[in-house]
Amino acid sequence: MGRIERAPDWILKYKERLDKGAIAVEDILEAENKTREKPMKISSVTRAINALGYPITDLRRGKQVGAEAEE
Repeated sequence: MGRIERAPDWILKYKERLDKGAIAVEDILEAENKTREKPMKISSVTRAINALGYPITDLRRGKQVGAEAEE
């Protein structure tokens, strides 16, 4: 598998929440897998997020994201 040059269309609906850090990688995975016949892998989600130019380190569930991190 090569590098994704352009972000897939399905990830664009999460772009605003990714900008704010208000959604985790696992949340996107769960939401997408509810609508798909064949489940998506977490690596597909992380590659799509990277294609948008976002680092995934702060977007994982084990870490605090968004406003909660500031408190």
